[in-house]
Amino acid sequence: MVPRALSHKTIKKHNDLVQASYALTDVEYNIIDAVLANIDREDTSFKIVRFPIKDFNSMCGLDGDAFYGTRVRKMLQKINNHPIILNDNSTIIWWFASAEYKPQSGIIELELSERLKPFLLYLKNNYTLLNRQEMRRLSGHSGYAKRIYELLRSEYYKGEWVVDLEKFRWHLRLKDKLEKFGSLKQRVLDPALKQINDVTSMDVELELGKTGRAVTSLIFRIYRKGSKKRLHIPDDVYDVLPAEFHSHVIFNIIADELARDGGLNTTQMLNTIRYAVAYCEKDNKMSSYLQQCIQSGAGLDYDPGLDSRSVRRLEVVFPNANSDAVLITDEEGNLRVESETGGEIIFPAEKVMEMLKRKQLIRV
Repeated sequence: MVPRALSHKTIKKHNDLVQASYALTDVEYNIIDAVLANIDREDTSFKIVRFPIKDFNSMCGLDGDAFYGTRVRKMLQKINNHPIILNDNSTIIWWFASAEYKPQSGIIELELSERLKPFLLYLKNNYTLLNRQEMRRLSGHSGYAKRIYELLRSEYYKGEWVVDLEKFRWHLRLKDKLEKFGSLKQRVLDPALKQINDVTSMDVELELGKTGRAVTSLIFRIYRKGSKKRLHIPDDVYDVLPAEFHSHVIFNIIADELARDGGLNTTQMLNTIRYAVAYCEKDNKMSSYLQQCIQSGAGLDYDPGLDSRSVRRLEVVFPNANSDAVLITDEEGNLRVESETGGEIIFPAEKVMEMLKRKQLIRV
C-alpha cells in the first residue's frame, strides 16, 4: 500500500493505548505516525505499508541518504526495543510484526503487530483523536513533548489531568531516569509544556501536588487556546446525551465550544444536544452531526416537549417565505397552506411539530 500524505489530518488511538507506558524518540514517533495514517475507518486488518526511501526520509524529517542500508534496519529494530506496556503491567506489545528494507528497489515495508488491532482498528468509542500537524510541530530528540501531548489530549474535555508522579514517570518510561524532580521538570516538563503551549490548540498550566515538601503529583490545567475558560462537561450533559454517545470525541467538541469566547452557553448546548440526538440519522455520525449543529446554530431553542395538543390553533410563519402572512393551525394541529396553483397543501400535526423543531416554521 502506498503511504498516505501528511494531509491526512488525524489518527485514532484507543485510550488504553494512549494511557499505556512507552517511550519513542521524535523520529520514531514520525515513523509510527506515518504508518498509522494509513489506517482507514472501516479497516479490520493491518496492511503492509510500503515507503520509497526518499519519501520515508522526508516524513521522518531526515535529510539526504541518512536512512539508507543498515541504518534503516537498526532504526526499525530500535522501535521494537521500545515495546508498549499496558496498564495491567503484564501485557507487552511490540509495534511491528515485520519491517523489511529492500535495497534493490529502495522500498521499506512495515506491518503493525496484530496485537495492536483492538487499539487502532474500527474504533467507535473510547479513543483519542490526535492532530498529526500538531504532533509534527512538537520536536526534540527525546519525544517527550509528543508523549505528554497525547496524554493531555486524552484528558482534554475534563480540563484537568491529575496524575501521581510515579504514574507519570511510568507513562513516559522514566522510572530509573531523572530521579530528582528538579531534573525532571527542567529536562522534560518545562520544555514539553512550552512547546505544547506554543504550537498546539491547547494552553496548559502545571501545578505541583505536594506531601510535605516532596512533589507527589502533577496537576495539568487544560484550556482551549486563547481562552481562560476552563474546559469542562456540565453534569446535565451526561443526562441529556445517551450513554452510547459518551465518547472522548463528542465530549471534546462540547467542552471546546463551551470554552470558546462567544461560544454556546450551557442551556444552548443542552438544547443543541437534544436536537442532534433527535435528528441524527446515523448513530456513528453523531460527532460530525453535533458539530454541524453547533456551527449552524440548529437546535439552539429546540423544544422537545412539543406534542399534537401544543400545536392546535397555533400562529406560525414560514421564516424564508416572501410573504409575512401569519398562518393558524386548526383544532387538530394541522396546517393548511394555499399552493401556488391555487390548491391546498395540508401539513398534519406531526409534520408541524417536526417543522417547528427544525425551525422550518416559527411560532408568532
